[in-house]
Amino acid sequence: MAGERPMDMFTDLAAGPVSFTEESLELHVHSAMWAKVNSDFLNNKAKIVQAIKEDKCEKVVFTGHSLGGGCALLAHLNALLIQRHAEDTELQNVALESVAFAAPMVFHFSDDDKPKIHGQIGEVLQAFKQSSLNIVVDADLVPRLPGNVTYAKAALKSCAENILQKYGVESQVKNLLKDSKDLLATKFDMESTAEELGKFKHLSNLLITWVIGEDGQGPFKMLAEPGFVDGEDFQAHDRYKEGCDNLSWLYLLACHSFTPTCVIEPTSGVPAAYPSGA
Repeated sequence: MAGERPMDMFTDLAAGPVSFTEESLELHVHSAMWAKVNSDFLNNKAKIVQAIKEDKCEKVVFTGHSLGGGCALLAHLNALLIQRHAEDTELQNVALESVAFAAPMVFHFSDDDKPKIHGQIGEVLQAFKQSSLNIVVDADLVPRLPGNVTYAKAALKSCAENILQKYGVESQVKNLLKDSKDLLATKFDMESTAEELGKFKHLSNLLITWVIGEDGQGPFKMLAEPGFVDGEDFQAHDRYKEGCDNLSWLYLLACHSFTPTCVIEPTSGVPAAYPSGA
């Protein structure tokens, strides 16, 4: 996607879940991003703690865009857990928050597992939910990954058809895509894979806003009525299902690259519906 390095997309897709902590084996997280965050904590934790003390920090905000946003969310959760074990009162009194832009889903658990996530890790998760925000722009694909497979398939299909029609190579590429799809279907159990990926969820509060342009082609501008959605209810507010036939690939790219440079001050309240025609 726009704004990402080529290898970032591979990290987004390396979505095998791993346990976040031995204290709660039911809570899993995105394996590739957690490996990156855990490595950074091991290498830089002492320096970060020293800087917090020297500067007398009262608040630390973890932030990032796309892959960096996913890492920021996991870093925030990890910092909250470390803070619970800290004996130093200077660290215990530091407010920890996260503001991510277009971050993917990084938490993995089933509805059956959710009641089992209790004790200290349950308290940490509750503190995380109350202090974490993920800003999502309308049709952006990345915040739907890897959990919303239905949306991803529909959006990519629509965008591919849009590109093929635009550049006049529709028939040749369609045959190639069909052959690739058939090959994947023979190699993987797509249904069970989609079911497992569907356990990925958002736990942050989501601020959903949208951009508009002329016929989805731009120039793009932000609409001024964003709304808050609980992370676990995100897919219930999804306006794009299987029938997103008119989704422009330029619009999809605009949604992902619009933040964080064009963020506006949010208003409260969840919108009743997305605006039509966006």
